[in-house]
Amino acid sequence: MESRLSEKERGAEIVVSGPDGAVLESVGLSGTQVTVGRLPDLNDIALQPDAELLITRAGHFTLERTGAHWFVVDGGSVNGTFLRRGNALQRLTERTALHDGDVVCVLASIDEAGERRFFELAFQSNGDSQATRAVIDRRATSGCLSYDPDEARLVLMRGGEKHEIQIRAQAHRLVRYMVERCTRCGRTSQCTRASSLPRSSGSSARSWNRSRPST
Repeated sequence: MESRLSEKERGAEIVVSGPDGAVLESVGLSGTQVTVGRLPDLNDIALQPDAELLITRAGHFTLERTGAHWFVVDGGSVNGTFLRRGNALQRLTERTALHDGDVVCVLASIDEAGERRFFELAFQSNGDSQATRAVIDRRATSGCLSYDPDEARLVLMRGGEKHEIQIRAQAHRLVRYMVERCTRCGRTSQCTRASSLPRSSGSSARSWNRSRPST
């Protein structure tokens, strides 16, 4: 992971995490444009390693500043640029303003089961290091939790009602691990603790087998 940005003029920051969830670096944003792609010589922030060549060599996406606000713009990439805001993960189709705690996601790998792994770039508008920490609502201590890995959504079932629980970017890797552990242990969906999570079924990951190497 390499960055060409200066450490000066720190205001807004991007915290970059690899597909394994490990934080790779924190980059202070400056100027009016920051490019993100695969190769360090062609981008301000390089996402590496990219063994499957899913990331565009230059300008997979760009961060642009207008006044005091930062925006994210996909560079026409083959495999897309995604934005996670709260529980929603959506592919970008237009220039989008960034809010504190937003996470820009770039596809890093797809395993044989169709599970997607992303480079995650968490936006911090005020340099608050809490912006990328996992936060699970206290309500999750009772009721039944369901996690959909395809949509990256955590839902609490309690009293016959569904409540979406907002978690930060770094929490999703931990939740996926707990889901897999519970599945191996044979736990049922009648769980009452956050450590017992039933896997929700989904088919959207299958469509990602068609993702192609970038140029």
